[in-house]
Amino acid sequence: MYYRKEMIATNYESGAKNLLRPSGMLRYMQQTSGEQLSDLGQSGQRLYSEGMVFLLSKINMRVHRNPVCGERLSVGTAATPPKGVRFVREFVIDSLDGGRLVSCYTFWVLVDTQNHKILRPSAYPYTFPWEEPGLEGVVGDIAIPSDLPVDAQISRMERRIHYSYIDTNAHVNNSVYADFVCDALPYDLLAAQGVACMAISFQREARHGDVLEIQTAELGGGAYRVAGTNGGAPCFEAYVELN
Repeated sequence: MYYRKEMIATNYESGAKNLLRPSGMLRYMQQTSGEQLSDLGQSGQRLYSEGMVFLLSKINMRVHRNPVCGERLSVGTAATPPKGVRFVREFVIDSLDGGRLVSCYTFWVLVDTQNHKILRPSAYPYTFPWEEPGLEGVVGDIAIPSDLPVDAQISRMERRIHYSYIDTNAHVNNSVYADFVCDALPYDLLAAQGVACMAISFQREARHGDVLEIQTAELGGGAYRVAGTNGGAPCFEAYVELN
């Protein structure tokens, strides 16, 4: 059973054709999971005071029908049993009549705030209502290709990290990377077609003052690979398909 919150697709998180941007979808999901943990007495603030923090490792998102500005939404989330060291959390965004709009399958790691080492799920000090997986056959773990076509068209841009990108963990919020990815795509195509699916893998934190070097490769068929480095080290990589 999903823990649910009702939200409205706001105009300031919507873009061309009044469509809610992927970053807005991720923010609503983040807010919903945070409220669930708080309701369980396991808020991010409490975990941090106890020397632990959840960090997002990867998102896999499929858009069935893009939410539109002003639309009332039901945002749901459920934690499913961990896989290895990774915690797994599902998210859905539905219309109020029950139609599925967005499905998202995410991986998280629990990290010691002192030594930055990954903790195994058995180290988590609280009980949690694990749910049975429901999205593996819908979205699952979307692969991000490492090999590019020989004739792939490649573009490059820089993104300096400013105040507005930073969250309470003092690094770039995961939803902002969806904006970086969308900014790296051809505007006319993105505005006309919208995102069909997006996968982002997070490899290294970016903090205020860092400069990301972002490379975009066109894979054909409306698909793109976007990757960012921070000081020469991998920061994130993404795979996107347009409608």
